[in-house]
Amino acid sequence: MSKYPLVQSKLKTELAEYHHQRLSIEQLNSLSYLDCVLREVLRSAPPIIGTLRTLQIDDRLPSSARDARYWLGPINPDQFYPERFQNEDNTIRNKAAWIVFGGGHRQYMGQDLARLELKAISRDVRYWSGPIDPDQFYPERFQNEDNTIRNKAAWIVFGGGHRQCMGQDLPRLELKAICARLMQHVTFSDGGPDVNAGGYKHADTLLPKRIGVTITFD
Repeated sequence: MSKYPLVQSKLKTELAEYHHQRLSIEQLNSLSYLDCVLREVLRSAPPIIGTLRTLQIDDRLPSSARDARYWLGPINPDQFYPERFQNEDNTIRNKAAWIVFGGGHRQYMGQDLARLELKAISRDVRYWSGPIDPDQFYPERFQNEDNTIRNKAAWIVFGGGHRQCMGQDLPRLELKAICARLMQHVTFSDGGPDVNAGGYKHADTLLPKRIGVTITFD
C-alpha cells in the first residue's frame, strides 16, 4: 500500500472514529473499505503460485505465439514481422511466450489435473470487468461485485467451492486486525524504485524480492 497514498487516506478516514483504540471483532467487521483493500492486495499479489483443478471435459490450451496479451509492438502477432525480436524488452511482454522448443498446443484430457496460476487468473480481463483494468490496483472493484466482477470464482486465493480453505477466516481476521492497527498509527511511503522494485521469490509461498518503504508515525 506504500505505492497508493490515496488508499491509505481512505483507510484512515474509515478508521477515524475509533482513534487509537483497540478494535473489537464487530468493529473490524464493519470496516468495509479495509475488506476491499485486503482483497485487492491478495488479488494483485497472491501469496501462492496456483492451485489444481480437475477438468470435467476435454480442453486445449491456446498457443501463446499469437496471443496479443504477451506480444506488444506495432505489428499484430498474427503478422510475420522478424523485427519484433530486435528489442525484446520493448516488444515482448513475456519472454516465456516464445516456447518453440517447449510449447505449442498442450492437450489436457478430461479428468486430468490442470494447474491454475492465480496471478494470471486475477489479471485476466475475461474475468474482471469494470472501468479499471485488472492490472491496476483498485480496491473499489470489490464494493459492488455484481457490477464489477464478471466471474466471482476468479478470486480464489483460498480456493473455492466445497473444498476451499476451511481455516481462511483466521488469517483474514489477523490480516485485517494488523492492517487496521498499523493504519491507526503509521503512514507508509514508497521507498523509490531502487529499493521497492517489485518482483517475487518462489518458496513455499511467494515472497517480495525487493521491497523498501518509509514509515511515518502519525
